[in-house]
Parts: sequence; C-alpha cells; structure tokens
Amino acid sequence: MKKLVFILVSILLVSCASRKVQVNNTETKTDSIVERKDTVVIKTIDSIFIKKDVSIDEIIITPLDTCRSFMVDGKLYKNAIITIKKVKDNSLYSKKKTMTLNASKTQKNHTTKASVIKTKQIDKKSNLALYLVVYILFAIVLFVVYRYLSKISILRLFG
Repeated sequence: MKKLVFILVSILLVSCASRKVQVNNTETKTDSIVERKDTVVIKTIDSIFIKKDVSIDEIIITPLDTCRSFMVDGKLYKNAIITIKKVKDNSLYSKKKTMTLNASKTQKNHTTKASVIKTKQIDKKSNLALYLVVYILFAIVLFVVYRYLSKISILRLFG
C-alpha cells in the first residue's frame, strides 16, 4: 500500500502542466525643447539737405545836387550819389536723423511625453499525463474494490 501511495504522489508531481510566462516592459520617454528667437531690426535714416544760394544786388541812389542830371540803365538821375552793394550768400544746411528699432521675441516650448506599458502573457499548456493519471487512479480503485469484494465472497464460500 505504501508503494501504491508513493507511485500516485510521484505521478501527480511529475504530471504538472508547464507554464510559460512572458513579461514585456515598454517605457517610452520623449523630451523636446523648441526655442525660437525672432529678431527684427528696423533702421530709418532721414536726411535733410538744404542749399541756399542768395545773391543780392543793392543799388542806393542818394541825391546831392538837384541841378545836375545823369543817366543809369536808361534812367535819368539829377545830382545823386549811386552806391551799389552786391551780397552773395551760399548757405548749406544738412541734418541727418537715424532711428533704430530693435525688437526680439523669444519663445520656448517644452514637451514631455512619458508612457509605461507592462504586459504579462501566460501560456499554460495542459499536460495529457494528468488525464492518464485519472484513468490509472480509476483503474486502481476498481482493482481494490474487486479484491475486497473477492475476499468477502471467498469467506462466504468457506464460512
């Protein structure tokens, strides 16, 4: 009987189904930094340039004696003093105006994406030896019952 129990326990231990476990760990991390810098420079130059040429001819006629007469440019003058002034003015005016506008714009974008995916797959294959063990146990139980009943029937025959 001890041998029978030992055989049954060893068959049960050997006939366990096999398992295959597959674990997938997937980690995805994405970091992106976008920096955009726009610089605008506007330069405006205004220049003014004025040139003035002035020429003044001044004739002054002052009378001295009203009895005498004289003629200038087809005009008749009597007893006068003629003073002629010529003034020439060459003036130059220049103005230069420079205006500069600097504008800068900085834009920073920071994007972080993190994902963790864990999958676990178990493949459990059933062992056909387990079904065989069940049939063998059934056969052993039938054999033991048959032996027990056969002993009782032999005792009744002799008793």
